[in-house]
Amino acid sequence: MECMNPTSITLFSPPRASGKPDELAHIRDTVLSLAEEDGIEGLESPQLTGSEVTFGLQAGFEDDVLAWIDDVALSEGYGLRTDEEVLRFGDEDVSFMYQLRGDDDLRLGASRAGLEPIVESMTEDEDFIKITRFNIDDPGDEDTYIKATNLASLDGFTLEVSPPRRTTILADATQAVQVMQRWMDGESLAELSWSD
Repeated sequence: MECMNPTSITLFSPPRASGKPDELAHIRDTVLSLAEEDGIEGLESPQLTGSEVTFGLQAGFEDDVLAWIDDVALSEGYGLRTDEEVLRFGDEDVSFMYQLRGDDDLRLGASRAGLEPIVESMTEDEDFIKITRFNIDDPGDEDTYIKATNLASLDGFTLEVSPPRRTTILADATQAVQVMQRWMDGESLAELSWSD
């Protein structure tokens, strides 16, 4: 996780949930209970606002708490953001892993709801998102994937899939998101103009 010492973390209900106060109380109580069970230090008292639960982070505990709460968000189906970025959207599918430009490793759980904001935020040439199928028998296997790379200078995206490795050019972020979602859903992409 590549966040630079966030001062707070916010959990939220995914789009399918309503964000009612009782749901927020459930999120708060779940996190506090798990933190006590796991011996997690560094979480400050939560604040419930709107459709979110925000925990302040004590200095020196940021990295450990962020790694732990990312696991909680993934397993419980919560959205998660820091001061700077959304890390989880709440609909992550653990059949997939994903990687963004600047990430050292793939992260477990790719979000269909998160594809649009992620792809639309890719503004520089070579910004990319890569989604791989997670193989529980070989977690290091990154051979089955789809990758969208921004071509900012051409106002388009290169889309690459494997296997077999093929590429195509798409006109905009909307097309890239639609094709990536279709790939995640196991649909055929044969109608696209592919090159080897």
